[in-house]
Amino acid sequence: MDNFIPSKTEGVQDVNSAPILENPWTISKVITDFEKSVQRLVLSFGDIKKHVFKHWMKDMVENVKKGNKQYVELWDITEVANPINRGTTYIQMMMPSKDCAIVCMDLFANTGLNIGDEIGLYWDVGSNNFKFKLI
Repeated sequence: MDNFIPSKTEGVQDVNSAPILENPWTISKVITDFEKSVQRLVLSFGDIKKHVFKHWMKDMVENVKKGNKQYVELWDITEVANPINRGTTYIQMMMPSKDCAIVCMDLFANTGLNIGDEIGLYWDVGSNNFKFKLI
C-alpha cells in the first residue's frame, strides 16, 4: 500500500481563466473604405506590438514580421450570450508599412460591417484568441 500525501493546492489558479478587465477593448477603430473593400482589419504595428505581440511566443511574432500568415481564432462577442467563432482568420504584415492585417472574410461577409462602424478588439490571454465586438 502506498502512503500518498496530497500536496497543498492553495494559490493554484486556472491557467485557462483570464483576469476580468473592466474595459478589455485595447484596440478600437473605425472601419474604412479600404478595409471593407479588401475584407481586412488594418491595425497599426504599434497597436499590434503593444497589445498582441507581447503575449505571443517569439516564433509567432517572427513569423508575422517575415510577412507570413499567422493563423489565429477570432471570436465575435458582439452578442455576449451568443459568441461566434469567425472561422479561418490570420494576421499578416502589410509591407512596406509594417501595419498588420487581420484577414477574416467571414467577419465582413456575415456581420454586415459597414464603413464608419466602430469596433473593439483585444487579445484574450486566457484563451489565446482575438475577441471582436461591434460597438
